[in-house]
Amino acid sequence: LAKGDMDLSPDLYDVLKSLPCFNSVHISFYYSHLVAHPHIGRIFYNLPFDAKIDWVVQFITENFPKNYDH
Repeated sequence: LAKGDMDLSPDLYDVLKSLPCFNSVHISFYYSHLVAHPHIGRIFYNLPFDAKIDWVVQFITENFPKNYDH
């Protein structure tokens, strides 16, 4: 992959932390997912605020189905 294919915004984690109602474990886990899949991370970064919430909710419910506390 070209270097640009792996680049993510340096404030991506701060963007995730600014989303209300998510605990730090969920945010950290989703951040690691975005880092492992930078093409998804770049799309996520450019989404409107409400869509960002939807994406995180979907990820959490798929990966933490028994303890989702949004």
